[in-house]
Amino acid sequence: MAEITKEIFLEEYQKFNGSDSEFAEFLNKKYNPDTPLNSNSVESRRRRANIKTKNPKKIGDSAGFRKFIQGFKGKEIYKGFVKDNADKFGIDRKTANTIINQIRPDIKDLPNKPNKETLRKEVVKSKNINFLNDKDFKKELKKFKPVVTGSDAEFAEFLNKKGFKAYGGKSFTSDNISNRRKRLDLESKNITTRGKFFDDDFILKEVERMKLNIDPSKMNMDDVRRAVFGARNLETGRSSEDIKKLTDFRQRKKLMAGNKRIFPVTIGKDATPKDLFWKDLVDNAQRHQSFLKNRPGPILANSHIKFLNVNEGRPTDTKGFKKIKLIDTNVIGKQNRPTILTYDNFLNHLDKNSKKYGMNSKTALEEYNKKRFIQKNPDLRDKFNLKLNSRYDPTSATKRAVFSPFHIHHTAGRGQNAFNVQFAVASENMAENGFRRTLDKEFKAADTLTDKKTAVKKYLDSVPENLEVRLKNTPYGTRETLTAVTERIAPELSEDVKKANLRWNNDIGAIVETNNPDFAVKNVTEDLKIYADENPIPVDIDTKPPKTSPTVLKTIGKTLAKVGAPLPTALIDSYFVGQQVKDGKSTAEIAQDPMNWIGLAAMEPLSKAGGIAQSGKLNTALRLGLNPATIRGISRFAGLPGLAVSTAMTAYDQYKKYQNEEGFIYNLFNKEEK
Repeated sequence: MAEITKEIFLEEYQKFNGSDSEFAEFLNKKYNPDTPLNSNSVESRRRRANIKTKNPKKIGDSAGFRKFIQGFKGKEIYKGFVKDNADKFGIDRKTANTIINQIRPDIKDLPNKPNKETLRKEVVKSKNINFLNDKDFKKELKKFKPVVTGSDAEFAEFLNKKGFKAYGGKSFTSDNISNRRKRLDLESKNITTRGKFFDDDFILKEVERMKLNIDPSKMNMDDVRRAVFGARNLETGRSSEDIKKLTDFRQRKKLMAGNKRIFPVTIGKDATPKDLFWKDLVDNAQRHQSFLKNRPGPILANSHIKFLNVNEGRPTDTKGFKKIKLIDTNVIGKQNRPTILTYDNFLNHLDKNSKKYGMNSKTALEEYNKKRFIQKNPDLRDKFNLKLNSRYDPTSATKRAVFSPFHIHHTAGRGQNAFNVQFAVASENMAENGFRRTLDKEFKAADTLTDKKTAVKKYLDSVPENLEVRLKNTPYGTRETLTAVTERIAPELSEDVKKANLRWNNDIGAIVETNNPDFAVKNVTEDLKIYADENPIPVDIDTKPPKTSPTVLKTIGKTLAKVGAPLPTALIDSYFVGQQVKDGKSTAEIAQDPMNWIGLAAMEPLSKAGGIAQSGKLNTALRLGLNPATIRGISRFAGLPGLAVSTAMTAYDQYKKYQNEEGFIYNLFNKEEK
């Protein structure tokens, strides 16, 4: 590579004849500079050096071209005349035009000699004798009166008899008449001797019958006919029931215009399983109301759960949903009226009618407890979503709100049994919805008992075996615990679920799963009992539960605030002490459950978060007398759940033995100054 200096540029340009672009190409090939030259850079260098161009087309035989133009005696020119003659004399077209304008401007006024295309058009024009243009075509169509059918072929014959021709001197045919009419947006005058099979009155009646969302008064009648014929084609091969569904859908779509969708009620972040259950029932009523009022969104044409007030509005706060009143049309009470349901009585209502619905309130709440457990563990929810949904993005707020790894499945369909529920994998629940719709369609279309049985068998064979479904209140399939379903769909998350799903059950004196509270987790319970027996931890706890008093509640509030409360009771119990106070539990009940306090005292990370690992009388009390080193030691041995449970069991044993009035719980509840 070499640099093209000013000296080299001037020396080479003196030897070269050609355009700036040609000179740039010459230098690039010879010297291969770091920055290649082009016509612009060459022109810039020339101007700086005050050198005129050596473009042969500008310095060609200009004199010869002048002489040619001066003596030109032609009476016509042709397209390309200037360029062709400029090239002959080696000058560019701009220079040629300048010379012509100077000495013979009249040349440009000479007529152009026709080229091949012009000659072709003249030949076609010569053949277009009696050609019927568009304007006259419209006039003739207006004059035309059908003789037999008024078809395009008949109109073509009418024009041909008058001697008119189509483009190119051709005779008119039904095809070129049809094409011309469509291009000019003209209607045909076609009729039949028997008249139209579907007259206008019939077409308008069809618009009403099929509930078409069109306004014939604002449309051309031919467009109305096309809409009717298209809708009739959709009905071909469909049963009368399917046709009714089609018309009902159109009617609903028509009525929905201008209506707003009503979204489900909001229940707040601290919702309980009971809240979720009640929200589902309210959602049933909302969907049925949307069906009645033709609102957009999910609808439920048939629902045994309805609003007592058919015009019930959506609550504006998170507490309003508890004030809503519903009715259950499956259970008729006094005066032959449906039973009224409230937030306070719906669980009792379910227990009274457990045989009818195949479920009691305890079992139903356990299913919602599983759902709530996943909601309260967002990291675990993310992991399940990533496992089950390939399009899930945990960084997207929208997708976190839309995607849910688990659903509440209504085993008999929420319309006829909103109480029998099952915690289920979302994808399996949605698949069952599709299978049930197919069953409904095939069962209704079945003509024989055999066909009906075949439809039912097909449905039951299709439904995932781990999903319970009910046909006439007969259950099919199985129910899984959260642990079991995790091991089936995401075994790598089993340990995460177990760690987050343990709590102490005072009634049976054992560690249980939150979602399976009646059965002890034996290996965990036995290991912790052995450890507690071998490593007793002395804790001062009163034997006599204190009475409820305003001072007690005030002190509890201060204590919880001190530790950053309300904090959950370790990884064991999902209940908050603060929530128990709100629910009106007596201080005796709260004090007798050591899990309420051990979760705060034993977990080292929570102790640090709440500030209870610091010095001070209150901090010492909240640690149940344990020093930070002991907390760390036990935590390493059995993990955080093990520490909390083992300490709680020891505390509970000591509770019954201690008889002084100096225990930390007694002081915490009754002696505000301490």
